[in-house]
Amino acid sequence: MAISPDGEFAAAVGPDNVPRLYPTSGGAPAAIPGVGPGDFPLRFSTDGRSLFLAHLQPTFAVVDRLEISSGHRQAWKELRASDAAGLSPSAAIQITPDGRYYAYTYHRRLDDLLLIDGLR
Repeated sequence: MAISPDGEFAAAVGPDNVPRLYPTSGGAPAAIPGVGPGDFPLRFSTDGRSLFLAHLQPTFAVVDRLEISSGHRQAWKELRASDAAGLSPSAAIQITPDGRYYAYTYHRRLDDLLLIDGLR
């Protein structure tokens, strides 16, 4: 969920798995042009006119910057670990309001398989 800089809206994923703009004062949510199922709102830009959205893939995340009024979407970053072994999708992505800096985490699960031969 992301809160607009003026505090008037929250961009959040609805029950249909599609992000919408929810007025913080109450009322019906509004559709956001250019978003779809699987998009996850991260934060609004400093001026409140754009929204950073993540779309999680099995081993990486694609982050776009969406102009809210037009639905114009621009690729911003593709976040990948150097080694994809054992990775699972994660939405733990933080972006500064001006979009200059970011940080993210990912989850890795690796197991060992042991083969025992000649056990009686």
